[in-house]
Amino acid sequence: MNQALSGKSAIITGAAMGIGKAIATGYVRAGCRVALLDRAAWELDETAQALRAEGGTVFTYGVDLKDADATTRAVQDAIAALGSLHVLVSNAGILRTRPFEQTSIEDFDDHIAINLRPAFVLAKAVYPHFRAQRDGVILMTSSASGIKGFLGESGYVPSKHGLEGLMKALAMEFEPLNIRVNTVTPGHGTHTPLSEANYTEEEKKKWVDPILIAPAYVELATTTATGQRFNAWEISERIRAESATP
Repeated sequence: MNQALSGKSAIITGAAMGIGKAIATGYVRAGCRVALLDRAAWELDETAQALRAEGGTVFTYGVDLKDADATTRAVQDAIAALGSLHVLVSNAGILRTRPFEQTSIEDFDDHIAINLRPAFVLAKAVYPHFRAQRDGVILMTSSASGIKGFLGESGYVPSKHGLEGLMKALAMEFEPLNIRVNTVTPGHGTHTPLSEANYTEEEKKKWVDPILIAPAYVELATTTATGQRFNAWEISERIRAESATP
């Protein structure tokens, strides 16, 4: 158990499946109370039941992050239920890979509305609490697409580049309040519903269970660093190597 995270509380979005579920699992196993936000109600309930079976304190909120008011209410309700808040993980996202000429304006808008805008809305929602306690960590799940371009990602790439920019701006503004803001890229192909729909058969041969990158999110939940971009796979591999050393 990560003693630094034990007894703390976190809000995680996109937590019903994939990387979000893995993060929630890692946090619960580290002794952290969690509030899980997702629009996939059935999968969210299934994940919560599994984590409660492990002894976790878990609250769930079915919410469409495209709805800013509903998202803000869910965060406020989650903080009340948790009794405190130490970590926000803005993780939910979509990826629709298709050529530019087949990418609609709706596709582009959805990438911004789900991958980027909620990170701002969520930060606005937790900010008063973090400011009052002069402490807090915000982690935003990014991607290699946050620093590079890829074919067929004319909606996804801009949304992740925007997320990196938002992180840098908030980190500068929040630093005097001891609120740390960072992005986390998986650093390795992971087996998730998103990758199921978008990976090539060759890429699928190399993917890993997202639980393998959860150790990084656990460590970064108590980081003193801010304004940084972290590679979850590299951090998790280091943690595993250190744990294996006699």
